[in-house]
Amino acid sequence: MATSDSAPPRTETGPRSVSEALRSTRPATTVVRLVVYLKRWPAYLLAVCWPGTGHLYRRQWARGCSWAALYGTALLFLSSGTILAAGSVTEPLLVTALRFETVAFVDVAMPLTVLVCSVLDLFTRDMLDN
Repeated sequence: MATSDSAPPRTETGPRSVSEALRSTRPATTVVRLVVYLKRWPAYLLAVCWPGTGHLYRRQWARGCSWAALYGTALLFLSSGTILAAGSVTEPLLVTALRFETVAFVDVAMPLTVLVCSVLDLFTRDMLDN
């Protein structure tokens, strides 16, 4: 006959309850989500400075080149050229657009629309991928 003293002692590596298992993995998933969340922000900042660069940062090569070409076309041909005359080429469009004295809204409308659509496209692609 076996007594209760002869039963093997329970070790810490033995079976656990489901809630204990979830509690131990929750901090790891939170850290992973935080890291993924922080990796997205440089892409958005780049996309606001020049559409397409955020896509290139996220390694979406075809979309990035397409948005950059569309934005360049909008700056050169669809605006009247006062945007490029009012600001330097390296200055982001938003900085130039905020100078309402030198630039009319009509000149900024099309490039600004391309910029906003590019950022929205980057956001929706991020949400669909995750």
